[in-house]
Amino acid sequence: MARNSPAARAGLRGSELDGDGNLSKLGDIITTVNGQATPNADAVIRAIREAQVGERVTLGYVRAGQSAQVEVTLVARSSVPDLRE
Repeated sequence: MARNSPAARAGLRGSELDGDGNLSKLGDIITTVNGQATPNADAVIRAIREAQVGERVTLGYVRAGQSAQVEVTLVARSSVPDLRE
């Protein structure tokens, strides 16, 4: 997860990689966007792309077997330093 992104500031946790770039720890699993089920990563991406910059979206997620929700305000990709190309 990009440092200082809206998701990170909201407390969501990304997956972690070991020194060889292999997945070592699974992060939060997003299960809904604005109450709509997101059965896979593609569905999460599609749902978020349908929203506009500045819009608040509610993400349902699972962490360590516990369900929770968080509200995130979407920003332009260029405003997150780790996502700039």
